[in-house]
Amino acid sequence: MRDFTKGSIPNQLFRFALPIIAGDILQALYLVIDAIWVGRLVGHQALAAISATFPIFFFFMAFIIGLSVATNILVGQSYGAKDKEFLSEVLKNAFFVVLFISGIISILAIIFSSDILELLNTPKNIKSDAATYLVIISVGMVIKAFYSWFAAVLRGLGDSKTPLLIFLITVVINIIITPILIVGFGPFPRLGVAGSALGTVISSFIGLFLGYVLLIKKNHFLNLSKWKLKLDYLIVKKIVSIATPVSFHIMVRSISWIAIIALVNRFGAHLTAAYGIGSRVDMFVFLPALSICIATSSMTAQNVGAKKFKRVSQILIWAIGFSFSYSLILFMLVNMFPYHIAKMFSSNLIVINSTVEYLSIISLTYFLFAFVLSVQGIITGVGDTHYLMGFTVISMLVVRIPLAYFLGGHTQLKENGIWIAILFSVLVALILNFGYYLSGRWKRRIVIHDFSCIENI
Repeated sequence: MRDFTKGSIPNQLFRFALPIIAGDILQALYLVIDAIWVGRLVGHQALAAISATFPIFFFFMAFIIGLSVATNILVGQSYGAKDKEFLSEVLKNAFFVVLFISGIISILAIIFSSDILELLNTPKNIKSDAATYLVIISVGMVIKAFYSWFAAVLRGLGDSKTPLLIFLITVVINIIITPILIVGFGPFPRLGVAGSALGTVISSFIGLFLGYVLLIKKNHFLNLSKWKLKLDYLIVKKIVSIATPVSFHIMVRSISWIAIIALVNRFGAHLTAAYGIGSRVDMFVFLPALSICIATSSMTAQNVGAKKFKRVSQILIWAIGFSFSYSLILFMLVNMFPYHIAKMFSSNLIVINSTVEYLSIISLTYFLFAFVLSVQGIITGVGDTHYLMGFTVISMLVVRIPLAYFLGGHTQLKENGIWIAILFSVLVALILNFGYYLSGRWKRRIVIHDFSCIENI
């Protein structure tokens, strides 16, 4: 556990964010390696198939991510307020809510996977593989939910190293078994796209199980076998009230992503594959920026619980500095070696050229994300998630989707018009979020003060 309410902010932010960034880079690396395995061992159509499923899976994960964010906020604020009894109740109630919701979502994702792919104009030559991949990945959604809750609790307590350890184990296992399952080896049959999905589920389960067993030896309060089921209506209500706007925020992003992939699909499997490649490259920027956002959120939660608002403003300055510096490095690399990056995934010249065009435009958003996600980390840490939801609706639904359909479908820009629409919508998001932060209204939205048991802190 780590107390963020005192000490050097840049040192704390760097040391806390670094393991999260490392974990997210590992995740991005895993997705890249997985895509390379599929693209090289099966073909660009198979790569297009798994690319078509990511927005859908992300949509279904929205509720789980929202619940995890709510858990992180309440854990961080209660820990910052030094209220151990409330902290214990948050852990238990959040776990059972996450488990219940994830089970329902997993079932729905499996049942409606084919219908959703049909609705999104998924090309017929990749639809079967896409449906197979989506169903198998959805089976492992409960495992993803458990990990999300686990990581949220630990980060709220100031521990970002353990989630990294668990994910490192997962990635190593995945890298070993996925190519075997894809192409077949010895007793293992050739599974193709299904092997890629199955490798993800198996490695996630093994990594989480091993990490959890190791952790409860030192942290007995996380031992689920010793818990007593006692749901607290007020805590569950607060978790859901915080999670709902966050989940809706993510769902809106997912809907935007789904709408974009539906528009991209109209241009054929080659552009779907290129978009999938470009999206994976973007993750090397987006995920570290999101990691800093998560670290900023956890640090903010503890400091607003302790009512130290001056430190919150300093946290934001350092978060932007770290995130912007990293984005600059990745921007330079992407624009110096775009063809080399694209060739790693596919040997198809059309796919390569389309990927290069995508990167040349979307890489401009890297700088914007450095600011947007840092500010969102502050707002999320306070628990003021309703405004985030509203800003996302405006930037994604009001700006991105209509503009993408107009520029991509009714101008000579074609697919480049889609990428320009994405760039413009991120700029709008920056203006909205930063403007709200400057207004100072977020200081009146600290969620932990809503509970009578801790109103006198």
